[in-house]
Amino acid sequence: MYEPHTKVTEITDRELQLRYRKYLINTIIPKKHHLTEASFYGKPAVSSTRVEGDTAYLELAHELIDRHAAALQPQTSVPPQIQSA
Repeated sequence: MYEPHTKVTEITDRELQLRYRKYLINTIIPKKHHLTEASFYGKPAVSSTRVEGDTAYLELAHELIDRHAAALQPQTSVPPQIQSA
């Protein structure tokens, strides 16, 4: 969960970007009180009411599905040009 405007978040984000940029996801899960409580009480994080944290988890799911689908697509490579003498 992402908590903006804190020094530790700034440092962590910078280090992650430097080391793992190509592996990072774009979706940010905001730190929200109701999400923490849901986990504690064994309730689902995503509810029928749309609030910021809930929609972020849905966006994350879509991003992961899209990445997986893209990874399954065959890579098309163009063969190198054959130069004639």
